[in-house]
Amino acid sequence: MTAKSQDTKKAKQFQELRRQAVGAVKVIELQKIETGDLYYRTECRRKNVSPKTKSFPTWKKAYEFATKQNLAIETGRVEETDDAIIYKLKEIQEKLNTSQILSLDYKHTIYQELTLERIFDAGIEFLLGVDEINRVRISAGLQQYSPEWALREWANEHNRKLKVAKAPKISRALHQMLQKKISRTGGKGNRELQPKTKKEWKYALEKLERWIGDMSIEDSKKALKSKVIDGINGGYNETGKAKGEFWSEVTKHRFASKASEFGLWMVNEEYWESNHFKTLPGDFTVENQPRALTFEANVVERLFLYASKEENRMMIPYLAFIFFSGARPYEIAGEDKERRFDYADMMGWKHKSKVTGGVEFEIKVFNEKGQRSSKGSRDRYADLAPAGVDWIRWYFKNVKGESELPTSGKIEYSRRKFDRIKKEALEGYWPQDVARHTFTSLANRYEKFKTNNPNYWLEKCGHSREVFDRKYNAPKTQEECEMFFNLTPSRVLW
Repeated sequence: MTAKSQDTKKAKQFQELRRQAVGAVKVIELQKIETGDLYYRTECRRKNVSPKTKSFPTWKKAYEFATKQNLAIETGRVEETDDAIIYKLKEIQEKLNTSQILSLDYKHTIYQELTLERIFDAGIEFLLGVDEINRVRISAGLQQYSPEWALREWANEHNRKLKVAKAPKISRALHQMLQKKISRTGGKGNRELQPKTKKEWKYALEKLERWIGDMSIEDSKKALKSKVIDGINGGYNETGKAKGEFWSEVTKHRFASKASEFGLWMVNEEYWESNHFKTLPGDFTVENQPRALTFEANVVERLFLYASKEENRMMIPYLAFIFFSGARPYEIAGEDKERRFDYADMMGWKHKSKVTGGVEFEIKVFNEKGQRSSKGSRDRYADLAPAGVDWIRWYFKNVKGESELPTSGKIEYSRRKFDRIKKEALEGYWPQDVARHTFTSLANRYEKFKTNNPNYWLEKCGHSREVFDRKYNAPKTQEECEMFFNLTPSRVLW
């Protein structure tokens, strides 16, 4: 039996009315036999071309597409006619039109012209960059970035850096704090600080400015703290016998404490939410803090001997007060000419001390002009031991020609003469507050000065039990005490 042809197996549904070649693409008009309806399509059998066939409602539209597809084949950009890609591109174009990004004014940025091609190029470069970063993150055991996450991270970091760049410098805050400290309300309770304390703050804040002044108040806590730690560890003495040597543990702790106080001030001024330097004092703890240094009696004797020289005698009352009453040096005299002890505060020399046999006198926190003259928080009565009284009496009798102790007027003081006495007697050696330390240590140990009041010398010298235990509670022999408290003019100048 003869096999049936393919055409007889299945009846034709369409007949071709016309065909026209547009280069590599054919445009075909078909008619459905049953209904007579017309259909139009394009065909292209080239490899890697998509779509191979495509239907259209009219001959014109089919011909236009064939022309475009053939042009794409000739220029090597066949993908432009892919339906899926065309749909996606149209979808993207619609999103761009909706966002109006192509119409934004970028004249103040690096972009002179924002085009669709530039958007795609930048996107591809960004995705490649994220991929490269993710390779590193995977090797480090970190989670991979999604493009959206990476972009948010970049934006957050950029905004942080921008915030840091626009924020005020630390130097501005340091200057503000310094102005407060040196004002008449710079201390606790809005009281004026001592000149010495003002000087300490000025020096400390200058150091902080050198270390972190050019940084921003928005810089990270870690970066700021690291800079201060490096500054403290690299600090060295700029004057004195130890010039050029690195700071001692005590000095490092002092600067760490100042930095911590600055951090607290930043919080109070609402620059920071927390004190970046709060832990610094703990980072620079002093393991073996030495006790306060004191002078032996023969050293003090030598000082008074050189002070009794004619050109130095005006300093004898000053030395008498700081060595034999425990007064702080600046409570008796300071660099400021206004800071001079007034003999009126001796209260007529009428209040004899039942403990030492000397005279009690008043040390006021503020002088008659309202200027701070003592570190304390309240006025106190100090105790001038008999040796101190004898030296002041000797001075006014032998130098001033007066038979009575002074009840008015200011104490005399000359920094130049004081330095000369120290240089001649001790080659300039003078530990900080050594006169006060010497008196307090010895007075507390001297059996002849015993009292039933355990806080007597704390009250007279104006310090706490904690300070006494830390600085002054060193053992002293009765022989040392006896020698010191008998350093009278008759003994030294015989």
